[in-house]
Amino acid sequence: SIPDNENTPHLPSFYYLQIETFGRVTYLMFRSKEERDSWMETIHGLMKEEHPSSRSFTNHLIEVDDPMNEFLHKSNMWDCQKRRILNCRTYSFRTRRTMSPQETLELAEQALIKVMSLQPKGPNDSDLIEFLDYAAALKDADAYSLNEEERFAFFLNVYHIFIMHAYIVLSPPDSSLKWMSYFTTIAYQCSDDIFSLAELEHNVIRSEMSYPSQFLSRFILPKSHYLF
Repeated sequence: SIPDNENTPHLPSFYYLQIETFGRVTYLMFRSKEERDSWMETIHGLMKEEHPSSRSFTNHLIEVDDPMNEFLHKSNMWDCQKRRILNCRTYSFRTRRTMSPQETLELAEQALIKVMSLQPKGPNDSDLIEFLDYAAALKDADAYSLNEEERFAFFLNVYHIFIMHAYIVLSPPDSSLKWMSYFTTIAYQCSDDIFSLAELEHNVIRSEMSYPSQFLSRFILPKSHYLF
């Protein structure tokens, strides 16, 4: 499909085409409108031959061979180290900090409502895609504009969105040995930064609290610092 102007890079001399799969939206850039339209016609023809209306993307989601590769992304914009970004279905082309405090809070609230409304077995394709787009939109949230109470509520919502998102598309870890990697590898991009589940819990939400007293905690828990 042809994306609207808000969902394309700010390069007005080019023409864009977006190709949507269940886990990712890919953008193609063309020098001329005619070339773009020719590609779009060819792709539509191929899609008709495949009879996409008979295919359930939800079933495909559950049966993918490698969900980690399908739904996680290593961004070149960030020093990800071992972390992989989960809320990566769509790109963010907005300028930094253009979202108001009210819009930031409402975005997290709506994303939480969307993920909690999904059916536990076989969620509707469009509902799940809508949630994935809400999760990706959290990249544009501006936590810096929130006061302390608002930030706490915002990041609590993001934590619940994050963990339910991971459970839906990746499933919970199937062994106790994989839990540590699960909480330190899977990450969200949000408000001009990235954090894993462990970092969100211990370095953002609990940042003002003391570390757990267990001896091993000082070696296991992340020590990242955020300016939120």
